Amino acid sequence: GFLRRFQRRIYVPPPNREARRALFEHYTRFIRVSPDVDFGILAEKTEGYSASDIKDVVMEAHLITIRELFRSGNIYGEPRPVTMDDFLYVISKRKPSISSELLKLYEEWSKRFGGTL
Repeated sequence: GFLRRFQRRIYVPPPNREARRALFEHYTRFIRVSPDVDFGILAEKTEGYSASDIKDVVMEAHLITIRELFRSGNIYGEPRPVTMDDFLYVISKRKPSISSELLKLYEEWSKRFGGTL
């Protein structure tokens, strides 16, 4: 109702590199990950990605291994661990959900109008 009209929208910037690394670690905690996976590099390569984007990258990379398992016909087996190549492949196909141009506009708006949208 009435109070909803007065909601403030606050610009929240996308997670920084350390936060992205922590998100990768968080979202992979129940997935088998190959020892070659470097979360620091993944964090670097996902500049501008939101937490939701990173969750999607992890899910897509995991799905690669599950699809392989089903194609092999071995439905009772375990999917292989997710590798660095799986992650890099997904990242190469999936761009951040918010473009860098849009981020610049949000940042400008935030500076000019004190964080309200």
